[in-house]
Amino acid sequence: MKKTILILLSIILIASCRKEKEVILSKHENGQIHEIITYQLPITDDSIGIKRLFYENGKLQCKGGYRNGKRHGKWKCENRNSEINWEGNYNNGIENGEFYCRYEDGSWRRFNSENGKRIGETVEYNFDSNTNNFVYVYGQYENDLETGVWSWQDTLGQKMQEMNFEKGINSGYVAFYYPNGNIKIKGEGFVKEGEEFGLFKDTLFYFNEYENGKIDSIEIYKDGIRQEKINF
Repeated sequence: MKKTILILLSIILIASCRKEKEVILSKHENGQIHEIITYQLPITDDSIGIKRLFYENGKLQCKGGYRNGKRHGKWKCENRNSEINWEGNYNNGIENGEFYCRYEDGSWRRFNSENGKRIGETVEYNFDSNTNNFVYVYGQYENDLETGVWSWQDTLGQKMQEMNFEKGINSGYVAFYYPNGNIKIKGEGFVKEGEEFGLFKDTLFYFNEYENGKIDSIEIYKDGIRQEKINF
């Protein structure tokens, strides 16, 4: 009898000392927990919980802060092989800070966000169907739109292409490079009102592959339509 009383007292003492409360939000069809939130006690209107999401096999899928029904603080998600495929920071449900996204084909990107809009420098690692290889893309955002000169480089750091953007539209300077690093084509683009894609403007220069800077030919454009090609 005394032993039973001691066990009951121990259980009550442990329960009273717990400083967390777990709330199960949903389960998978196989009974495994899908979503759960852990709160520090005491719970207030401004409490920040830790929300976790799990795959059907019980492996962690996502984890991050949660406040008033919104993501808050750092979040991280993993694929089924426990590899990070997404992480970022939130402020009351709005993207704020650095983000990293990784995709199934191996491509990824890093960018910064402020009040839900991308800003500043970004780096991407994308598959290029033209070369059948992965390439790095370096650029910058302003108010969630591409801006300034963006650069495409191969995995060895060799420049492949440069293009200027204005408010998310490719307009202005554009250049393409040979595999040996010499410039191949250079010119400027522009965008007609109401259109999204850039057209070549004035003169497009074609350069020699082996004599860097030597012009082999030019193409003359008017309103985006080629008028003449001159070989040298």
